[in-house]
Amino acid sequence: MPTIPATALPMVFQVSAALFATPCVALILAYLSLRLRGAPAPTPGLTESVANPDAVLLILDGMQRSLASASGFLGGLGRAFLTFLAVVSTFGLVAAALLWLAGRGLQNGAGWAKPLALTLAVLFTLAGPLVALSTAGLLRAAALALGLGALVLTRSVWSL
Repeated sequence: MPTIPATALPMVFQVSAALFATPCVALILAYLSLRLRGAPAPTPGLTESVANPDAVLLILDGMQRSLASASGFLGGLGRAFLTFLAVVSTFGLVAAALLWLAGRGLQNGAGWAKPLALTLAVLFTLAGPLVALSTAGLLRAAALALGLGALVLTRSVWSL
């Protein structure tokens, strides 16, 4: 089985940390922009501005209320989904920080770096097939490639 040279191993961990952290930071920034912007103010109904509305205005008012309630429901689902992604991204940032620390520790020859790097490599080795089992298509192939790359990384760290 091929291994990664010991001199390149810290760089692999640091590049992996950067690749892992970039989408996490983008998702957290999107979540923060959603929270800072707030919810838009509701628009007043058409019949509130007219003393004696006719049938066309009542129909338009009913359509406006139904579209407003549907958009409020879908907006709530979107906010909940973005909140979920932000929470997952927070864990991703922690994993990226651990990858970066392992790379810096391996580069400096710290004693704690090898167990940390080995633990992270084993976790990513296990995560690849688990994600592949729950997905299909191109994402499954990417997860299997991640698992195989992490397996090579595990072997490389083990042989240090």
